[in-house]
Amino acid sequence: MRVEVVEVTPQMARDWLFRSSDQRQRTMSMHRVDRIAHDIITGQWKMTHQPVALDSHGIVIDGQHRLAAVGKSKIAVQMLVAYDADPETFDVIDTGAARTPADTLKIAGYANSAHVAASVRVLLAYDEVKGTQRTFSAVSRLISTSDVVRLISSERGDELMDAIPYAAQIAGQWGRYGTKTWLAAGIQILKDAGVPKPTVSNYCERLKDGAMLKPGSPILAMRRYIMSDTGLIKVQSGHRPTVGVGMFIKTFNRFHLGEDTVRLATFKPTIERMPYVVPIGGDLAQERGLTATIEDEEPATLEAAAAS
Repeated sequence: MRVEVVEVTPQMARDWLFRSSDQRQRTMSMHRVDRIAHDIITGQWKMTHQPVALDSHGIVIDGQHRLAAVGKSKIAVQMLVAYDADPETFDVIDTGAARTPADTLKIAGYANSAHVAASVRVLLAYDEVKGTQRTFSAVSRLISTSDVVRLISSERGDELMDAIPYAAQIAGQWGRYGTKTWLAAGIQILKDAGVPKPTVSNYCERLKDGAMLKPGSPILAMRRYIMSDTGLIKVQSGHRPTVGVGMFIKTFNRFHLGEDTVRLATFKPTIERMPYVVPIGGDLAQERGLTATIEDEEPATLEAAAAS
């Protein structure tokens, strides 16, 4: 067996996979292909010590996901390629579990690494879906470990780390600990939008304790909805972060603009667009323009929303 560094073009990748299409292969995970293709397209691809392996007949015995990702990205990348590999090794390749973002953060010394990684993923998902009808679950498969590490290592990541324990306090007060990841992301979204720190703190304190609020306050309505056994807990689990962040932003907009007549700032995933934070001095017309209902969309957009 010989191993070489090869500039693998999309055509080469497709040819190798086509030659191997009638041979025994593991079931292809398109989520994994999409994630690797995302890394290639965004310049995050790195050649590792693990080669793509071809047997003496040129049949792929390891690396089909990487090759499929090269074909999908339409970008050539450098890879190690092992030629004349023993086909009998097929059954012992990749039998270990893949390292998750939480694993990577834990190795890097982060406490509560699963919570940190999940909060980062929600924040990155919001960056992708804001202003659209896509859900977080529709884009989360494209978020790589490299994306998570890059954000948490940035100044924005430092701010998010400050938000995480605060979010955990609010979730604990609600008795809904599963909300802490999207709450942390929501707090950071307010910071990213330039909301003054005292305004963010006031909003979060009222979310936490419900004190000093008028009877028609949207914050009181949101607290009741989340703490109720017939509220957010009844939403499909894959949509809860999307609904949570959407409600968090809409409720904030109404709170800081003094719109205390709204009982509940609901959010309907795949129907509404993920809202932006209305700037200080703005008005809800700006939010409404970004949260049009699905009936207002063109047919092509409808198909995309249904697919999400």
